[in-house]
Order: sequence, then structure tokens, then C-alpha cells
Amino acid sequence: MISKTDVESADLKSRTRAILMAMLAVAFAVSSILDLHSRLFFKDVQPWSAESNSRSFWIIESVLVALLILTGGVGKRRIRQLMNDDVTKRNQSRALRLGFCAALLSALAILVVPQASNITAAGSAFVITSSTLFVSLAVFAVLELRATSDV
Repeated sequence: MISKTDVESADLKSRTRAILMAMLAVAFAVSSILDLHSRLFFKDVQPWSAESNSRSFWIIESVLVALLILTGGVGKRRIRQLMNDDVTKRNQSRALRLGFCAALLSALAILVVPQASNITAAGSAFVITSSTLFVSLAVFAVLELRATSDV
């Protein structure tokens, strides 16, 4: 049986998650933009260099952001089930669809834009992954903020 406190806790955590996801989307976009030039054009990355460490951090950050989008977060099972209700699952699905569109558009832009011919494969992966995760995270956050403000 679901108690009133569980429902209240899930509502509060859903709102908090939406706010944190919005802040994470902004932080992810800013860090990606600031790092864009070095990731696109530098081909030689030495192991254990600052660039290598930065790339490793970005990969870990990207995996964690993807897991957050795909799972909706972590927590007690009962609370998590309440947080990931039908509205949240619909918002998640919409965010993932729009993220997929962002991936397609960024990949096509890399193919079409003449200046993109100098971009490395790792740079292309960076642009596609960053745009996909940012759009998915931002859309999910906005939809969840909108849904939790109705409560």
C-alpha cells in the first residue's frame, strides 16, 4: 500500500529532479561549448595528458547523463515507481525522440557544412553526442517542470 508520505515525497523529489536536470542541461551545454574547439580539431591526444583526462571526464559525464535520462534517476524503489509515472514516461519518450532528431540533424550538419571537413572522428562523435544529450535532457527537464508545476 502506498502511503500519503510516499506520494508527497515522490512529488517533491520529482520537482527537485526536474530542477536539477534543467541545471545539469545548462552546465552540460556550457562545458561542451567551452571545450568545443579543442575537441573538434586536435587529432593527437597523448595518454595521461590534460586533454586525455578531459575527454575521459566528458565520457563519464555523458554516460551518467544518458543513464539519468533513460532511468529517471535512483532512489527507493517505491518512491522511484511513483516518480516515474505515466506522465514522466511520456515526457521521457518525447525527450528521447527529440534527442534522436538532434543526433540526426547534427550528423547531417557535419556532412553538409564545408568547414566541418576538418573535424576529427572524435570531434564528430562529440558534437553528435553532446547535442543529443543536451536536447534530451533539456526537453525532459522542461516537460517535467511543466508537469510538476501543475500538481
